[in-house]
Amino acid sequence: FQMKEQPDVESCPVCLECFSPDDQVSEPVLLRCGHTLCRACAARLAGAPANAQAGLLQCPLCRRCTPLDATGAASLPKNYALSGMLAALGCSAKRSPCDACSSAPAAVYCPSCPGALCGDCDASEHSGKLSARHRRVPIAEMRSAVAPRCTAHPGKDADLWCGECRAYCCLLCRDYGAHKAHAAAVVLREDAERGALAAAAKLVATALKAVAAATDGAEVARDAAGQVETAARQWRDEIDAAFIELRAAVNKRHAEVLATFERDSEEALQPLQDAAEAEERALVELQGVMQAAERLAEANDARAALSACGTVERRLSEITASRTPPPPVAAPSAASLNCDDIVRAITAFGACRFTLAPLLPLKLVSLALSS
Repeated sequence: FQMKEQPDVESCPVCLECFSPDDQVSEPVLLRCGHTLCRACAARLAGAPANAQAGLLQCPLCRRCTPLDATGAASLPKNYALSGMLAALGCSAKRSPCDACSSAPAAVYCPSCPGALCGDCDASEHSGKLSARHRRVPIAEMRSAVAPRCTAHPGKDADLWCGECRAYCCLLCRDYGAHKAHAAAVVLREDAERGALAAAAKLVATALKAVAAATDGAEVARDAAGQVETAARQWRDEIDAAFIELRAAVNKRHAEVLATFERDSEEALQPLQDAAEAEERALVELQGVMQAAERLAEANDARAALSACGTVERRLSEITASRTPPPPVAAPSAASLNCDDIVRAITAFGACRFTLAPLLPLKLVSLALSS
């Protein structure tokens, strides 16, 4: 195990960026403990909730506190000695080169790619539909995190990561402490964090693909649902139209069958009604002749009976000869209407599913009823 190299005097020990005596953001400021930070990191540490409430700034190197006034990190004095030395040496703030072109300074960092990119390479690399969703962090906001302190050895930085316990630890913990049995799973903190960032980037890429696939699937499902709804509306209209046509054909045929029946029944009843009227007239005349014969018999007048008896007899013969016997009447037959075929066709139509075939028999039934 090798201890990490300490930053030189030209760099901030927190962000490792070079001090710039002419830049208010990266100029060196002096803490009460004697350590120097850039003003940007000092402002960020002073803005932490614990420091802001206490009005203090805890040095990330020695943990000693520097009191602050209401202006916060702006009240920290500039390290003029270091600034003068840097100005004499011609030092200025440096920026890491772009990972893509290696010529322009990096402007943003993309955790999804991952890599630091200049403005032109950022626009080129993230021009796609999916890559445009990547979150990019300005390099000015990228600062190396201060190493956490080991909980078992507060004076040591927790520069290691135990994959077995999922916890930070120091070199003493690995070689002599609680993590000695897990030495094979202990790695450098930077390597573990870099691997975690890479794994997170892969997870983000996988999640983006899954989201895109789910979005496409939802669009396909919505399109299919719209097609089904359209087909269902068309089917409802066709079914309504078919049954309207069927009802119209049934009503029409009903009226036609009733008209035919009325005509046939009148033709069958008319001769019988005429015969009944003729018989009734003959009956009235015969009753008159019978009454005349009864009067002759009751008069007991032989001479009158002799003269009138021939007249009554001729009239009786005339009435009897003029009678026409009624036509023979056959026993009425039962109705022969059979709607089984039509009922079966309608039942088969009601049991159909999504197919156009059942509509054809229904139309044929309607035509058969109207013919």
